[in-house]
Amino acid sequence: FKQRYEDIVEKYGREFERALEDGTVREDLDPETAARWLIAMADGLRLQWLLHPDVVDHVRLLREFIAFVRAYLAGAPYDANSSADVEFTIG
Repeated sequence: FKQRYEDIVEKYGREFERALEDGTVREDLDPETAARWLIAMADGLRLQWLLHPDVVDHVRLLREFIAFVRAYLAGAPYDANSSADVEFTIG
């Protein structure tokens, strides 16, 4: 389990590094920190969904979070409709 977690941190860290290289995110972004934030949010939402599956739509909430963070990191205004085209995999 521990190795799987570190593999996911590394995977998302590489994605954030690519975004830095492409210039699509702020220069002050730390890729590993951003990866850990994303995983923490996903884990927290998944836990909330397990406790309240009829109330918490963890997939929608995570997509909205990713869209918000993506806009923030790019210095763009957040558009709630942009979360529909966010694709992600956890694990």
